[in-house]
Amino acid sequence: MDDYRNADERELRLFPFLLVKMHISKLNAATYYPPHDRQEYQLYCLLSGKVDYSFGDKRVFHLHEREAVIVPPGLTRSPRSRCSEGSALVALFRPRTADFHRDLTRIQMNDAQFFCADSLFRAERDRKESFPLRILRLNALLLELLGAQPLMRLCGTWGRESRGDRNALLRKVEQAEELMRSNLEHPLPLESIVKHVGISRSALERNFRKLRGYSVMAQYRNIRLCTAKLMLQQGCSVSEAAFETGFLTTQHFATAFRRLFKTVPSDI
Repeated sequence: MDDYRNADERELRLFPFLLVKMHISKLNAATYYPPHDRQEYQLYCLLSGKVDYSFGDKRVFHLHEREAVIVPPGLTRSPRSRCSEGSALVALFRPRTADFHRDLTRIQMNDAQFFCADSLFRAERDRKESFPLRILRLNALLLELLGAQPLMRLCGTWGRESRGDRNALLRKVEQAEELMRSNLEHPLPLESIVKHVGISRSALERNFRKLRGYSVMAQYRNIRLCTAKLMLQQGCSVSEAAFETGFLTTQHFATAFRRLFKTVPSDI
């Protein structure tokens, strides 16, 4: 928490959620967390593997990959891994509003939410970002998971643009992602995406990095890889998944897949 002393307090107060502690977990069959009962909310995002998440009232969540749970204060919980390997992002936070809901919330992460969680996982693993930036990422992820307006609509990180301009730019990002999902087998060049959404290349790149944490084409690649992973889980061959998502060779596909998911396609 020493980063707080170096942070701009006015900037930190803009965020609706206050980060208390965050860590990442590498799971294996022996991973076990002793029961605990904290006063903060807890966000638990499972990026890979399977986990039994049990509570003091005998409820048990069988969390799978790409699932998250937000646990309110006062609930004793104890996650235990039941997979050979996996990874999770865990964050303790406090909302700045007293009327924040106190229900146990389980969420199936969509592509945008998963990539946001994965980006935060990698940022926490590498510890190359400042504490305020990690707070920003956590707030963006929580607001995505809760279905609220993205953080950038609530604080001043969009500069002097009007609310209407901000909403329009957000729609442009979503429009670009829909175009990407519709063109997986034959990926479009950046110029075609820019022309289709109707804003400048620099504006699209800037807003993708703010909202998704990736450049336009990196997000495009992530969407293709995520789709390929789902295909592999549904029984497709490696070559079929690669070619259906626009990779010219299985070697190129395997390299990109391993870089994002830390495993090879044949292990899915």
